[in-house]
Amino acid sequence: MSVSETKNHSTLTARAAWLVWSGMVNLANSVLLWMVLARWRDAAEVGRFTIAMSVYLIFSGLCTLGLGPYLVSEFTRRKSNQSHLSFAASAAVFLSLCAAGFAVLMCATGFFVSAAGEVRLTIALLSLALLPTGLIVIAEAVFIANGKTRVVALANTIENALRTVLPLLLVLRGSGLTMIALAFVGARLAACLVYAVATRDRWLSLRLARQHEVLALSRVTPTFAGITILSSIHWQMAALLLGKFGSEVAAAQYGVASRFLVPVAVLLTSYTSVIQPEATRRATVSPTSLGAFLSQVLRSVLVLALPFVVGTWLLAREALTWLFGIQYGDSAMVLGLLGASALPLSLVMIVARGLVATGQQRVDLFGNFTAVVTCCLFGWMLIPQYGANGAAAAHLLSMIVLAAVEIGYVTRQLFKLEIGSALLQCSVPLLLMALVVWGVRPWGLWSAMLLGAVVYFALWGGIVEIKRQITKGKRQKWEAEEDFSM
Repeated sequence: MSVSETKNHSTLTARAAWLVWSGMVNLANSVLLWMVLARWRDAAEVGRFTIAMSVYLIFSGLCTLGLGPYLVSEFTRRKSNQSHLSFAASAAVFLSLCAAGFAVLMCATGFFVSAAGEVRLTIALLSLALLPTGLIVIAEAVFIANGKTRVVALANTIENALRTVLPLLLVLRGSGLTMIALAFVGARLAACLVYAVATRDRWLSLRLARQHEVLALSRVTPTFAGITILSSIHWQMAALLLGKFGSEVAAAQYGVASRFLVPVAVLLTSYTSVIQPEATRRATVSPTSLGAFLSQVLRSVLVLALPFVVGTWLLAREALTWLFGIQYGDSAMVLGLLGASALPLSLVMIVARGLVATGQQRVDLFGNFTAVVTCCLFGWMLIPQYGANGAAAAHLLSMIVLAAVEIGYVTRQLFKLEIGSALLQCSVPLLLMALVVWGVRPWGLWSAMLLGAVVYFALWGGIVEIKRQITKGKRQKWEAEEDFSM
């Protein structure tokens, strides 16, 4: 890696660090709230909450229409300040109107997915949180494109902190799901307020919205919206199928286990948002340059994803029991299967940035369609007999199919991905980590996690340093031979 590449990678990492921080706060929201619900409320109520949140998460993704990466690329490309403001205002108007439509559709969906009145009312209240999404998406894209990810991190941190504290207080006071839904709405509005304060000198720019900009957005929206719709449905399909073909208890088991995937997805989304501008710039240079950049990113992500997958399988029962109570210890297989899906998820989210950068996002659309069909097929086959385990297996198989479609296309048609060295480099540390974790499981969850992490990263760091020294020695030898020949 050259000095310029190292500096560029460090800059991307520093910018991503702010978003990763907000993702860690989201971990508290996604795990702590579910932990308290699982311990203080019965499984039936947790199942109803799972169904309501699944619908909300689908529509919160739909509200963005998948335009996030496109908006970041456009703000990066546009040099004129006037063009920049006009495009931002037009996009804000366009997305706000779409958010209002999705809010109405979300309310109607509540009547389809559940006959319980509490679930329907909770979904209707959560739909109010969709209304400010358009403004928030535009603000995030502007700040990411300008390298000001700390503003995005601040807004996300405040929102996730409120989404954790307020619902927890309501649960402890014995409030119902409807009050928890209102707390989510309030947290969303707080994030919008942060962006409003940060851009207070640009409010009048909303008058710069132009019809031709709105029409241009509407033309590129179908593909990106299709990707978002399908990926959102795919992400929640197993939980929805459980609500239709399974029991509320099975939905609760799947719901608590799936909480471990939420922070993984958030962290990956944070990182891929930061790399999108650089991927776009690399694509304008050459496919080879883009492939080298994405390979470097993939290797870094795999170093973290692989121990998560292995650790999830080994410590699933201990983690579920510690967080959610002994009654959810039998969901270990569910967590293991869902944890394994983090690996193809990591590959897909990085490769998708390359597809957007090269204008081949239709491949991502086709891949997500295939994944939804796969999840529906296997869910229909497995859930009636295996319950939550069948739902998790269906989700894992669909993620593998999605990764195969996208990686297969880019390696044949666009650019080469070099990740074999990362897998080989992690193999020995992973094996020894697994042996250590398995051996110290009787010591407790945190002891096993800590010792496993120390062993893995120490061995991996040692291997990296050895390879660096070997490469340095070869370079010095080659330079010496060059000097001698001259």
